[in-house]
Amino acid sequence: MQRFFHDELRQLRDDLILMGERSLDMTRLVLRAVETGDDSLALQVRHHGVTVLMVHAGVLPAWTCEKTMALAQEVQAVLRGPDYADFLAHMYSNLPDQWDEGLQGHERLRLIVNALTRIRFCDAQGRMEFDTKEGLAATPAGFSPWFDAPGRRRRPAPRSRRGRRRAC
Repeated sequence: MQRFFHDELRQLRDDLILMGERSLDMTRLVLRAVETGDDSLALQVRHHGVTVLMVHAGVLPAWTCEKTMALAQEVQAVLRGPDYADFLAHMYSNLPDQWDEGLQGHERLRLIVNALTRIRFCDAQGRMEFDTKEGLAATPAGFSPWFDAPGRRRRPAPRSRRGRRRAC
């Protein structure tokens, strides 16, 4: 399985790579496995030059499209930098569960990753809820699906170079 994935990823080269929660976990495991061997796959994943934002889960209500892109780029910079392994080792936790501009370091990066890869529900203050894995019918009391959250920053999506609307 890993060899198949490795070969498929190499063929993508300049195509889009979508990284979600499991992709980041896979990257951590691959990095651990290749520390003494061929690290070209890990380097390709960490240094892929795509300027597209796709979220696996959602976006916090207070974040604009521009803010979301900037925050995603913070994580990207760490994944491309020399401290990527340290970040991956500290990536797993449900806390913090609410955005604060003052967040720094691993807590800030972890919240960004959790929002972009794991959020399903949040409350009116933007606090994320991670326990519920079911669909909309299981929305916990006091929470809303991230895309219907009170205070959600909505505006028309920017247009691509081809004139199509880009989602945010």
